[in-house]
Amino acid sequence: MTCRRGVVLTVRPPEVVLAKRVLQSSGDGTMHGAVKILDGIRRRKVNVAVVGIPKTADNDMCIIDRSFGFQTAVEMAQQAISAAMWRLRVQLMVLVWCKLMGRSTGHIAFQSSCNTEQLSCCLLLNS
Repeated sequence: MTCRRGVVLTVRPPEVVLAKRVLQSSGDGTMHGAVKILDGIRRRKVNVAVVGIPKTADNDMCIIDRSFGFQTAVEMAQQAISAAMWRLRVQLMVLVWCKLMGRSTGHIAFQSSCNTEQLSCCLLLNS
């Protein structure tokens, strides 16, 4: 579910709902969807808690410093960089180019290169 494409909310009548909690883990769009679900639950006066757990690789949610999706993306990028450097360890003058996919991944590339001892520079391109 994402708010960018629109949300169709269906909540069963209070006597049919068995859940006491709704847990959602995802990015900004899903969090907006959680708010829509909460609005529907409040309108129907159902006693259900809605909990949103922020997770985004882009780390672009202003309510948190770092999401676990971001940390996972950094760790995966570090593994790829380390694997490439391990394979090229016998070469002397090697330039390793690593492209990260995502909306705004410059901070992931920067954090990955800062935490990887084998790299000496990180090139960030702004679009």
